Amino acid sequence: MSRRAWFLFASLGLLAYGALCLVRFPIERRRALAVPRMTCGQLLRKGPVTEEYVTLTDVRLCRGGFAFWRDAMSPGDVDVFVPAYPGVLQSEPSPRDLRLLLEVQDADDWQRIRNSGVVEITCQVHTGSGRVDDWAQEHLETKYPGIQFANLLVLTAGLHEPTMARANSLLRHGISATSAGAVLLVWLLWRRKSPIAPAGPVAQHLGRRTSRST
Repeated sequence: MSRRAWFLFASLGLLAYGALCLVRFPIERRRALAVPRMTCGQLLRKGPVTEEYVTLTDVRLCRGGFAFWRDAMSPGDVDVFVPAYPGVLQSEPSPRDLRLLLEVQDADDWQRIRNSGVVEITCQVHTGSGRVDDWAQEHLETKYPGIQFANLLVLTAGLHEPTMARANSLLRHGISATSAGAVLLVWLLWRRKSPIAPAGPVAQHLGRRTSRST
């Protein structure tokens, strides 16, 4: 592949990626704005919850420890389980009284959440213990004796939940990629139309010498 063809392919790829991000931005923004906001207490009072996205405004992690797994081939992919409770409570509930279990599947999100006190999280809500792998249950039972997994709501974050941060990231990527692709494509068109500079006196002299020698 020639250098010109490679640049053309790169510019079209950037334009396509930028257009896709810009198309996805308003969709993701509408999804993020539609996510209900509530406290942990309000979520617990709702009763039975089918899988849905919510933004919880007062999540506090328990300090007894967590169950952690990391993908050796992709260090950014993790699976962390840690009990949580409403931030308005003055003290951490006993293991038997815990009702919330946070699952984080992104390493960056986990670092942000674990170093916070009371944190706001957009997550997907699951009911029952089926979401919690056996290895995680065994690990958490040693740290929180008496924890009742059947009574927990599992809050999954760090995967595909709709957030304004994700929507704004799509917008930034779309503008950057589209601009870079357009600049590269304009440069290629300009290079194609620009005339080839005439040979200078030195080149003409060398050309005459070569023709004489032949």
